[in-house]
Amino acid sequence: MLHLLIIWSNASRKKEEIINDLRKSFVVRNIFAFHWDKDVFLQNLKVFYSHSQYALDEKEYHNLFVYKMQHCGSEDFTAVIVEDEHPDLQERETSSGKVVVNANMFDKKQLYREWTGGGHQIHTSNSDWETNKDLTMLFGYNSKDFTEHYEPSEQEIEINRNCVGVGGFDSIEQLFYLLNNSIEYVVMRNHECLPNEYTEELHGDIDLLVEDKNYIKYLTSAKDVYQIPYRVYHTILIDGKEVPFDFRHIGDDYYDVIWQYDILQTRLLNSKGFYVPNAENQYYSLLYHAYIQKPEVAADYPPKLRYYAEQIGIEYKNDASTALSQLDDFLLAHNYDYVRPQDITVHYNRSLLQKSKLFSMYGEPVSKSRNHQIEPCDFFTAVYKRPNSYLKRAADFLIDNEYNRLKKLERYDCFPKVLDYGLAEYGKYIEISEIDGQSLLEFFKLQRHRTPRYLRSFTEQLYDILRILVENNILHRDFIHRNWIIREENGRCKLFLLDFGWAADIDKHSQTYAPTGLGTTMTQSYKLADGYSDFYSAGRLLNHIFPVYIPYIKKIEKFLVTITADHYDSTDRLQQDILQLKTLVNKRFSLNDYRKIFLYRHSKVNKKLTNLKKKIKRRLKR
Repeated sequence: MLHLLIIWSNASRKKEEIINDLRKSFVVRNIFAFHWDKDVFLQNLKVFYSHSQYALDEKEYHNLFVYKMQHCGSEDFTAVIVEDEHPDLQERETSSGKVVVNANMFDKKQLYREWTGGGHQIHTSNSDWETNKDLTMLFGYNSKDFTEHYEPSEQEIEINRNCVGVGGFDSIEQLFYLLNNSIEYVVMRNHECLPNEYTEELHGDIDLLVEDKNYIKYLTSAKDVYQIPYRVYHTILIDGKEVPFDFRHIGDDYYDVIWQYDILQTRLLNSKGFYVPNAENQYYSLLYHAYIQKPEVAADYPPKLRYYAEQIGIEYKNDASTALSQLDDFLLAHNYDYVRPQDITVHYNRSLLQKSKLFSMYGEPVSKSRNHQIEPCDFFTAVYKRPNSYLKRAADFLIDNEYNRLKKLERYDCFPKVLDYGLAEYGKYIEISEIDGQSLLEFFKLQRHRTPRYLRSFTEQLYDILRILVENNILHRDFIHRNWIIREENGRCKLFLLDFGWAADIDKHSQTYAPTGLGTTMTQSYKLADGYSDFYSAGRLLNHIFPVYIPYIKKIEKFLVTITADHYDSTDRLQQDILQLKTLVNKRFSLNDYRKIFLYRHSKVNKKLTNLKKKIKRRLKR
């Protein structure tokens, strides 16, 4: 098993000691003295670590690597290639979560980091995939090509080159070589002219579907043309030219999210050296694009659709009704849906979709998700909007769970009501009442809601919901802000809790499995590191909604986050927690509370006062 180890320049004092220790456990195949150009050292780091840090936004990403360059050093570094003849594959916690790694190398990395004073001055690849990716970025050769190009050698070899793509790609073939060895992608369509020409006459960019938009952007040093979150138009420097690309990605609703996963999982490497959808997905994704995502069918699409249709043994007719019928049958057969893209510049042919079988069966799709990382099997959830209700389709377990919880809670007015429940294609369904209102974040953005009366009624109802859940033996486990609705009602606010698909019985909470990411969003975590507590999650919720300091809110929040998962092992202990929470919620506002709420409501005044305080402090220091 091949591995890469990097000793960054700030750890170079330990270089000989590390290499000597490596020889005791591995075959040291090659040693390289690596030079990156000083003026693009930071960009090299950004490309090299693009996979492990793509969850960060651009500002966070930039700041991280400015720090990393200071921490690791920006001088020449050492790259060591080793072979492990007896790898030990184990699951370990990494920056990308729990993954299977070669424990022999992983443990050495931890040891060498201790030798160099802690931190991250040592890098190693943990798996075959990571080694392949790292070598491709550093040398321009994947693992196989690297071993053919570089013979084993005792001599240290000097390398003077930047990561692939830093400063631009030499050719589009070089770009695809990098992508082939580092990221899951496909060229969606209009690829017939590649690689000789970058774009076709009627289509001005290259459309990619990728596993993650940030990853490909950081990996290729692509420029975001519009700097708008939902826009996908980027350019990549190739042979001195800015070549346009659209980066469609999993979860952007350009296609159904499960379809996006399947397109990537069944992709084919074509004879020209890049990945494309398989024949079936090539036809139906282009048919979908032509009739659902365009106001009219481009002139060059019918011949292509005819060709792809022949490949899978069906007939294409340039007729909207026939196209819709074919799409309906295909989507139903694979449990996919029509979805409205997050990119609002993409056309969405709603008038045609009103005639769809799927719309008449379920309603208009609102959201869809799929979790692959759970036992005993994958789970999907699809939500549809109907005139006065929402219909949810999902795996049997999720629908049964939601139905049983909501029926148990139907006498309370702070949860949705069940209207229908039964079998659907590919799982069960539940239809629940629509609740008018806003999200918590939207509600408290409004100045008129930032008053003592609304804050008090909010905390009182949060307490009530927590009490009701405990009394009914329910642990919700997913108190994220998206699962709450709030509205004005008689001068106060009315709070509703949704989505009980992953709820558990309190007395069996330790025996219930959960999907990866339950209780978290892309930017916020409402869950404990180990286990679930609705009280703790409620505290995190308060922190998210009210980031300003209000003593009344902060005391409640501080108490809630002390109630951890072990409290759910004892009903008596939870009852005591409920009583303590009630006391805190019922406390009168202090004068300081009223002052802080006033400043919270009048944020401009608060900002001016904060700036004034800073000025006074600066003057006092002089």
